[in-house]
Amino acid sequence: MSQGLVNLIFSFTLLAIIFGFAFQLIFSKKRNIRDLLRRGQGYRSRQTYDMAIGCYQRVIEIDAQNKTAMENIAILQARCGRYEEAIEAYETLTEFEPSDLRFFNELAQLYERIGNEEKAIEKFEASLDVDAHSVATYIHLGQLHQRAGRKGQANDSYLQAIELDPLRTDVRSYLATSYLSQGEGEKAIEQYKIVVNTLPEDPQGYLQLATAYNQLGRYEQAVETYDKVLNLTPNIPNIHVELGKTYYLLKDYDQASNSFQIALDLNPNCASAQYNFSVLLADQNDLERSVQYLELAFYNDSSFYSLAEVEPVFESIRNHSEFARFLVPNKS
Repeated sequence: MSQGLVNLIFSFTLLAIIFGFAFQLIFSKKRNIRDLLRRGQGYRSRQTYDMAIGCYQRVIEIDAQNKTAMENIAILQARCGRYEEAIEAYETLTEFEPSDLRFFNELAQLYERIGNEEKAIEKFEASLDVDAHSVATYIHLGQLHQRAGRKGQANDSYLQAIELDPLRTDVRSYLATSYLSQGEGEKAIEQYKIVVNTLPEDPQGYLQLATAYNQLGRYEQAVETYDKVLNLTPNIPNIHVELGKTYYLLKDYDQASNSFQIALDLNPNCASAQYNFSVLLADQNDLERSVQYLELAFYNDSSFYSLAEVEPVFESIRNHSEFARFLVPNKS
């Protein structure tokens, strides 16, 4: 056998050994990753989150690009309240998968949770670069802008969401609330009317519309709308209280009294009804009964002390011994 042939055989043998070791290493690595992922899932299902995170971190040590392990780390760190660590993991995931809007949305919500609203907005906007048709993302953006006082941008985000899904009545309610806060009452009413026309059997829409009418001083329309709420849900004391307060603003004291009494028939301990009945009676100079209802309101809900201290209708009788006794909370 010639020396050249021997060298050739030796070279092929050496290559075979090297490839064998390489394949063994690759398969061993994959097996280790598979085992660690399975163990991590087991710990996660038993809610032993730190042990699960440890398994997933070991996967990352073997394969720094392992998306499954990194996503589990992000989810579990957030679940454990370690938001900074979760943010770091999600930031890495956005580098792995820049087209996956889920990671941008999760990042945005985590930034929002730690109070970094600017970064939250940045991430939501990055999500829209991936998918410009995400209604949920526009809603989140609208709420963030609204809390930050950027009302025009909030409106734009809500309107974009409505354009994508005109039947989302919750978005119309958000938009109406934003309009009200800007003094654009008619635009708010328009949105609430769309809500009640879309969901005529849902009392919440009518309740929001009635509240808006009250804020705009359109009390007769508020009464009509509260009546529609009560046709759908007649046994909720607080709605009768709100109707009574509206009648009081209209100076229809008999109807106001009747509404407060219905609320108390439904719930004898309804502090809101007791307090507003007290206001009504004080305004009519029925001092004895006013004091009785005020005492009951304070007993059932001490937060009414602060309201009573600034209630204009109590001003003329604030120095009366009975009122003075109740308007100073017992701090002992």
